[in-house]
Amino acid sequence: MATRLGGSQHEAASGIAYDQEGNLYVEGVFQAGLNIQGLSLTGTKPYNMFVVKYTPTGSVAWVKKADGAGTNAFEDNPRIAVESEDTILVTGAFKKTASFDAITLNSAGAEDIFLAKLTSKTQASCTFTFFPLTATLRNGVTFSMSPNGVNDFDTVVGSGFTNTNPVKNLGFIRWANGGITLVNGTISLVDRNDLGVSIGYSASGQVLVDSSGTITPLQLSFNNNGFFSRGINNWGSIVGSYNTSSASNGFKRFSNGGTIKLGFPGASSTFPRSINDHGMIVGSYFVGPPGVQLPQNGFIYYQGKWATLNYPAALFTDLIGVSNKGVIAGNTTDLNVAFLYENGQFKTIVGPKGVGVTVTGISPKLGLIVGLGGPKGGFLAKCQ
Repeated sequence: MATRLGGSQHEAASGIAYDQEGNLYVEGVFQAGLNIQGLSLTGTKPYNMFVVKYTPTGSVAWVKKADGAGTNAFEDNPRIAVESEDTILVTGAFKKTASFDAITLNSAGAEDIFLAKLTSKTQASCTFTFFPLTATLRNGVTFSMSPNGVNDFDTVVGSGFTNTNPVKNLGFIRWANGGITLVNGTISLVDRNDLGVSIGYSASGQVLVDSSGTITPLQLSFNNNGFFSRGINNWGSIVGSYNTSSASNGFKRFSNGGTIKLGFPGASSTFPRSINDHGMIVGSYFVGPPGVQLPQNGFIYYQGKWATLNYPAALFTDLIGVSNKGVIAGNTTDLNVAFLYENGQFKTIVGPKGVGVTVTGISPKLGLIVGLGGPKGGFLAKCQ
């Protein structure tokens, strides 16, 4: 195996270590920016430390940076040791200041020594607004809801059902003031952009619902055995997955109806979940024959390049949304962790008093998060 790490200026690796699981850790210093298998770091100081963890298969598990931790002298640059699979120890030299997440060190002289413990697991700081997952309609009928997506105006879309006999399944829109609109002719709405356009499905197939409520059937420009729309951006581009006789693969449908196929290299199935306004797509993929319970890997697809992104130690990573700033939201089904990923760092999303939550969507510009969990069942959150 051989791989390249590089940016536009000077970079150097200075430390390497293994853990008992066969994961490889590489440490070094970079200037300005660094690209690691499609994941980008941006440094704010003349010399900045990076640490990257590779799985035994060669994919990147995570990357971290520390601004200002390093010098232009190779012999003074950081060294590394592994404490556990997700915690490492680093030491080296720095000038003036060095920032490790929320901790900033100030040198007492021209050049000082730092010792730091870095972990891939930190908790996001979130402000939550909770809302109930049931509503009583004007006719007295109870409607139960499950949120799927959100836009920058706090408008939530999802699926729900009535308590009537027979049960009626409908897509819904929850407005910022808490009002609920049921969208007749749909069974579920899965995402909504800032122009008020939603995507979902009806009894007859996938649909687009415009801001006036007009429902238009969606089609792909190639033959398939059925498809599912999952995400829409503000340009009207839609991503999702389509079925063949043997597998499921991804697609991107442009606003003019043109469609391209998407498949992670070497994967048996690819499931795009979200697309931002810059065209970055996230989702998940599987390897191996269909129906076999194999690890679920997260992916990023941007400017024609694929990259794997898995939460540390998780067997099942599901990337469900990406904002225009490149903040990725997701869940792990085996570890029951909701998380954000930004600039090489994972942050867990935890509700008040440590309550677990599940993320279902993220808005394009503000990065508002919608999901399940908390005292009322549903939540909106702003996290950093």
